[in-house]
Amino acid sequence: MQQSDQTERDPAFRGVIGVGRRDMTPEIGIYCHMWGSATHDQAETIHRPLFATAICIQNDARDRRVIIATIDYCWFPSYRTVEELCAPIRAEFDLQKHELLLIVTHSHSVPQVDPAFESRPGGDKIPAFRAKLHRALQEAVREAVASAAPAFLSWTSGQCTLARKRDFPDPESGRILCGPNPAGVPDHTVLVGRVTELTSGKTLATLVNYACHPVSLGGGNRSVSPDYIGALSETVEADTGGAPCLFLHGPSGNQTPRDCYAADPAVADANGAILGHAALSALHGMLPPGKCLSFKGLQSSGAPLAIWETRDFDVDNTLEARVTYARLPPKAWPTIAEIDEAIATAQDRAAWTRMTRLRQFVINLAEGFGNGFPIWIVRMGQAVLVGVPAEAFTDLQVELRRRFPDLAIVVTNDTNGTYNYLPPAAYYGNGAYEQDCADFGPGSLEIVTMEAARLIQELTSEPGDGKTRRRQAAARQDGYTWA
Repeated sequence: MQQSDQTERDPAFRGVIGVGRRDMTPEIGIYCHMWGSATHDQAETIHRPLFATAICIQNDARDRRVIIATIDYCWFPSYRTVEELCAPIRAEFDLQKHELLLIVTHSHSVPQVDPAFESRPGGDKIPAFRAKLHRALQEAVREAVASAAPAFLSWTSGQCTLARKRDFPDPESGRILCGPNPAGVPDHTVLVGRVTELTSGKTLATLVNYACHPVSLGGGNRSVSPDYIGALSETVEADTGGAPCLFLHGPSGNQTPRDCYAADPAVADANGAILGHAALSALHGMLPPGKCLSFKGLQSSGAPLAIWETRDFDVDNTLEARVTYARLPPKAWPTIAEIDEAIATAQDRAAWTRMTRLRQFVINLAEGFGNGFPIWIVRMGQAVLVGVPAEAFTDLQVELRRRFPDLAIVVTNDTNGTYNYLPPAAYYGNGAYEQDCADFGPGSLEIVTMEAARLIQELTSEPGDGKTRRRQAAARQDGYTWA
């Protein structure tokens, strides 16, 4: 909550907001091999449906819009995939690149759409899944735009004990393993956004931002599953009249559920319920939409009582979207020819999976954003969303929230693309999986943090109304700034 000496309120935005959702669940039998430890190739059941969900946000003037969409998908195998999904939507709704944010929920129990896997067992079902994903995303966005109505978007924060630090030292070798560390200190912050209709106060949508890798299920699972996101959404939606719940996957590069890598989908449901109830606890503690608490005065009783009352306040309607590009230190990677040789000579499925995934990441580096590493920023009143196309560590959100305590800072991973991990500089050299396969060198996360902070400061301190800021943004190459 924002507060002063005599008032307390939730960070909020007043504008025109709509939400849409469509099913994107694939067929049983589709190629679904995400884990090197998996002994199967094809999905045998559907645990829960997969969804594409979109929220359309405009200010009162409705002169520009920002669309934030989530899909129950793991990561983008190439930047061609991202462009194929986003380009038709940008064209249909006249959006600039920084006005559409596509965020994956990052479940590791879903198929890919990459044509490279169509020759694998069950790969013949990939084209239909790819078409369904495209259609679901476009229709969800259309519904969000068509349903947009005057609304508040308010934010609050709570705590959730689902996540653990993901850096367990092997007791025998000392090697850092990719799993929960009971001795670690995780970031338990859950940030919850509530969209309410301006006049009726009806809940239109809930947004949940939390940093925890969706790996409840591992190689033994044989079901298509959104992981814990499915039960999270069900839990929240049951309490909010069925209003769609959007999961905004936070910077979880170093956090995982306590119970993870399981074969039984019931584990994912239990994890989702933990996060869902934590989100509801925060949600029920929020002030009414558009209201603040204000000190009324002293009341004499057995003790001198401070009396507070609920009052209206002028909710900010600023809406701005930008992207900045940062230059990150490179790392040396093998060539595609060298990787292909390693794939051809792989001795087991785990090695084959690792090298196949490395091939995709190296191609991503070559074909990705030529201008540098993008950092997407959206200001919505007194909230700011920071999206990065990578698996950042929680250090990113912890530092940004420390620097801007009066703002609701929402940080999302795998936004408009997928690079690999972004650990802090001190994490490099410890032999851990995340620093080993990070796409960029030491200091990258710190550069991203600095650039994001610079742009947040710029967006929240510039003088003038929204149109003045938009003209200033246009002068900076159509909303693009350069690091």
